[in-house]
Amino acid sequence: MKLRIAVLLVLFVFGLGPMAAVIGLNLPMVLDSLESLVNRGQLQNMQVEFSDLNGFLTSRQEMVRVLAKLPEPGALVKGTGPSANFTEIVNRLLQTAQDVYEVIYLDAAGNSRLRLRRERIGDPMRSLPAPAEDDDHFYYQVAMAMQGDGVYVSPIKFNLGWPEEGNHTAMYMRMVSPIMSAPKESPEGVVLVSMDVSGLPRAYNNTLWVMNDGAYLNGSANARADASAFADFPGLEDIFVQGVVGLWRGPKDRRVIWVPLFPTEDLGPVWVGRQVDSSDLAAFQESVELRVLLIFTMLVASVMLLARWIAKRVSRYGTELTEGVGKVLADKQGVKFSWPKIRELRGLAANLTRLADAHAQNTRELIDRANELEESNRYKSEFLANMSHELRTPLNSILLLSKMLAQNHGDNLNPEQVNQLRVIHNAGSDLLALINDILDISKIEARKVTVHLDKLDPASFWRPLVDLFEPMAREKGVTLVTAVAPDLPPQLISDGDKLRQILKNFLSNAVKFTPRGEIRITVGHSKASDAAVLPLCISVADTGIGIPENKQEQVFEAFRQADGSTSRRFGGTGLGLAISREIAILLGARIGLDSGEGRGSRFSLYLPLELDVSTLDPEFVEVGHKGGGRSTDKPKALSSAVALPTTVKSDVCLDTAPQLSGRRILVVDADLRSLLQLTPQLESWGLRVTAATSAEEVFETLDEEPGFDLTLVNSHALDDGSGQLTERLGKRDDTGHVLVRGDQTRGQVPESMRLLPAGVQGHELKESLCKALESVEELSE
Repeated sequence: MKLRIAVLLVLFVFGLGPMAAVIGLNLPMVLDSLESLVNRGQLQNMQVEFSDLNGFLTSRQEMVRVLAKLPEPGALVKGTGPSANFTEIVNRLLQTAQDVYEVIYLDAAGNSRLRLRRERIGDPMRSLPAPAEDDDHFYYQVAMAMQGDGVYVSPIKFNLGWPEEGNHTAMYMRMVSPIMSAPKESPEGVVLVSMDVSGLPRAYNNTLWVMNDGAYLNGSANARADASAFADFPGLEDIFVQGVVGLWRGPKDRRVIWVPLFPTEDLGPVWVGRQVDSSDLAAFQESVELRVLLIFTMLVASVMLLARWIAKRVSRYGTELTEGVGKVLADKQGVKFSWPKIRELRGLAANLTRLADAHAQNTRELIDRANELEESNRYKSEFLANMSHELRTPLNSILLLSKMLAQNHGDNLNPEQVNQLRVIHNAGSDLLALINDILDISKIEARKVTVHLDKLDPASFWRPLVDLFEPMAREKGVTLVTAVAPDLPPQLISDGDKLRQILKNFLSNAVKFTPRGEIRITVGHSKASDAAVLPLCISVADTGIGIPENKQEQVFEAFRQADGSTSRRFGGTGLGLAISREIAILLGARIGLDSGEGRGSRFSLYLPLELDVSTLDPEFVEVGHKGGGRSTDKPKALSSAVALPTTVKSDVCLDTAPQLSGRRILVVDADLRSLLQLTPQLESWGLRVTAATSAEEVFETLDEEPGFDLTLVNSHALDDGSGQLTERLGKRDDTGHVLVRGDQTRGQVPESMRLLPAGVQGHELKESLCKALESVEELSE
């Protein structure tokens, strides 16, 4: 994401985010509050419309008080009997109150003294027998308990069933007041008045009158015998259950306010509903939303313009900074930053300028220092190579001659002299192994390694090592045991020579540090956590002295052993395991160690079935292929190429050949005597001779000192079981022209190699070498 876009987004989010949050949170609340105000106004209007109903009930209460204060009721309840005109007085008083259909006077004992009743609206009150009703006694007790001239109003009462026209008792209420002759005296009786209120729904015909069970009252809007408000207004029952004023919302923004108006005796409250006209509210809400949207859009546009201007200004500084830093990194030169307008940016520009100049100066110094170190490292590599050659030449002479003399073919030496020669040979071998280890670790550290891929048989490629170390183990009284899993994979693709070098170090340490017991080589499937990646495991376990846990990591460090006494007691340089671990990492493998002091050690090599060459750095690691098949090279005790000494004189000295002078030739022959006879001839022609006695030494020499002009292979080198030596040599480009001397057929030797008769030497051999060299030069041209 570009800096300008990032700054734009930040400003946009922080500029409009809070405002959008405020609008999003508050606008719904404002609209809801507005709707609540409108609904409250509708409710107040409804209450105003029903204010005359309150006046009606108040007038009826005053009428009851008047009936209780007439002169005649006092005499009536005292038992003296009514006057003739009392009924006429009541009829005149109730002439405009046709809803009052019954008046009952009770004495102080609760007995009915007079009952006046009209049967239909418009009929006058008539005196009837005065049987007591079921609830008269209740109202009597309420009135007698009252103080003063109060009036008690009962809940509305219903007669079940759809009422007939003129039936006063379909929907009625009762009022009761005490009769008192003087204030603060006990009541002398009570007057009980019954009123018909079934006409209320007809009086307010634009209002819905509903019972608590959803049935419409007679005369109400929507009133039908089979109608139910719960069916007409889904969800209304929930409002009725709450028992408070509620707003019902229906489809198409239909709204009805419901108010519990009158309580009833045993059927719950009587509810009235009024339709709410929300068209004005909806129009107002829409207008508010449009205005808010318009204002928000204008603010968005303003913030976008402002944010774009700020982002452009900020991105200019970022662009200048990026270009300046890129120039410092690319050109290794200082850059001057100049932002003079803002004080803080001016200081930052000055500091960046100083930093760029310092970085450029340090970079130039580091480059010069790196060049010096690279040159020093090159000198070191050349010194190691020269030291290798200078040390190996006399060492190989000592090893070859001491080995030949120790064989004592003419029985010219006594046993003591033979033993001394063997000591010389063993000491030279140890010194040569040390030189090889130092060269190996230096090549690994210099990251100049060659990897040659082989197709190996996991069950057998390591067995020549058993043949090599078994005599040493047997000499110490240690048993060498092998165990191979039956279901191993058929093929392993890796560098066989380097794998054998790792296992050789494992076995060398096992034999060295195991005074008794056994050494067990196990080849099988890995059970480690990374078995999916490294499925093959080759382990070497011994019953030797073991390694303490706090010393196990340092045994893999160069020139380190478990402690100093180990080196003094058992010898060694401590390079073997360090080299092994580096080689294992190079081959995508891993080395595991399980050991403890006094209980032996188990070194395990966990391998992938195929080396992934894509993980190797082609700048430092060269990958080659040695060809297919199972490797059968047998390691020798003498593991280095042999540069034969010039101190052995030849009986035949031919004329020198200028075209051979200074050329490098690799002579491969398993017969040491033949090498000693042939080498002086070749050197007399000006050739620089390097000899090898086995296939292992051949390829080790080619890896360490490539670039030979000629390679001469004697048939003796083909008689040791290395049938693929010439085939593998033919696939390399660092051997020069290969000549094979011996009784061989063309089927045994590739077409690219020249066959020479067995025993050819002298002038004939020189001519063959010259022709081979000429053919190589023609091909190179």
